Amino acid sequence: MSYTIQNDWQRKDALDAGAAGKVISGSHFFMEFTAIQNEFNTKAVAAGDKNQTFEALSPPNDQASNDKVVTTTYVQEELKRYILEEGALLSVYPVGAIYTSTIDVVPSDLFGGTWASYGQGRVLIGAGTGTDSQGTPETMTFEGRGESSDSDTGGEYNHTLTEDE
Repeated sequence: MSYTIQNDWQRKDALDAGAAGKVISGSHFFMEFTAIQNEFNTKAVAAGDKNQTFEALSPPNDQASNDKVVTTTYVQEELKRYILEEGALLSVYPVGAIYTSTIDVVPSDLFGGTWASYGQGRVLIGAGTGTDSQGTPETMTFEGRGESSDSDTGGEYNHTLTEDE
């Protein structure tokens, strides 16, 4: 048994910045995770019954076999090795990319490397022109970072309405 990469990450990374195929979705990550999970489950079933004693795999040099089990530590070390040594991280999050999450997680704990916080106390808005869905629609254009001298930051945490507003 051996894990096979489900997505062609290098092909996606080679596409032009505006290409639709360059987008990496949660379903891409889910597909990879499911393939890894299925591989581990298959190995566990093939390895024996609940009364059997197993030896844990030891990263990074131990090879999978039917008399050894995969531990959380092994999986974490193998993923870090793959991400760092084989450049997978740069395919998914090239330098300058923004990692967002709905859970309390530190990217370096997941991926290794050095990460910096971005936009503390602010909301990200996609660059380009968009129209809202009010009764009287309003169209606005937002420039990307570096395209204007103030990097398009602004807004207020609190605002008192004036009579004109």
